[in-house]
Amino acid sequence: MVTLKILTANMWLLPPPTSINNQERLDNFINLVKKLDPDAINLQEVWLNKYVNYLKKKLLRYHVINTSSLFYNKSGLVTLLKHKPIKVEFHKFDIKNDLDPVERIASKGFLRTQFSKGGSLINLINTHVYQSFDESKLKIKLSQIEEVIKKSKAANPTIIAGDLNVFPEKISKLVDQLQKELEVPVTYSENNAYAHKAVNIILNRDGVYNERPNRVLANIKKPISPIKLKVIKNPLVSDHFPLLAEIKLPRGKYIKTSLSKSKKILMTPKSIAKKILKKI
Repeated sequence: MVTLKILTANMWLLPPPTSINNQERLDNFINLVKKLDPDAINLQEVWLNKYVNYLKKKLLRYHVINTSSLFYNKSGLVTLLKHKPIKVEFHKFDIKNDLDPVERIASKGFLRTQFSKGGSLINLINTHVYQSFDESKLKIKLSQIEEVIKKSKAANPTIIAGDLNVFPEKISKLVDQLQKELEVPVTYSENNAYAHKAVNIILNRDGVYNERPNRVLANIKKPISPIKLKVIKNPLVSDHFPLLAEIKLPRGKYIKTSLSKSKKILMTPKSIAKKILKKI
């Protein structure tokens, strides 16, 4: 049996003053990582390269994978692996004309990595789905989530950990064949002070839209036990509470599955993958 500890968090690291206390929150998160010692970390909304570089500097035990351009981390996604990455790919969601202007600037999609632990190949997907308060845009969200789920089913095991930005009941049928949490926890709360700070004062003026946007799901053919989750409320590191997941996998040699059908494909060692990722 192989036990995985995966930490996921929407970090709300937007350019100040859109978000606040960025450096303090990032330092608190780094201390949290050192305490929890997860195998993998999936982060969303880490938009500035300086924050990505700070993570690399402070978390030397981890391989840091992201989609930086010259000016910013285009997808906002960062994955950190304690185990050396074997394969990496980034898939960008289609940009639709009816997306909000801010969403069109961001290159949202999913970052998929493959690594080995205990002799088993493991696939990990980090994603951040389109955000809109307009229910008429739900179809866009569902199509993006369908893409992620389709990719997860291409390889066993695959873990999905990220911000799906949709009410759990809206995707209950989509995730029916995946291993799920026993209960989808509250990770975006009125009780979180940052939900009413900076730009969130405007966004949440009528109350928090969705308390359960963050999910951990898995494609495991022979699951051993349910996914165990812990919501981290202390220290307060973001307007979202981080999730720590513990997932048990059957020990064994899993079939290597090609990642070559994605729009953006990186089938290289870390040193080369890092160089190519910067071009995305």
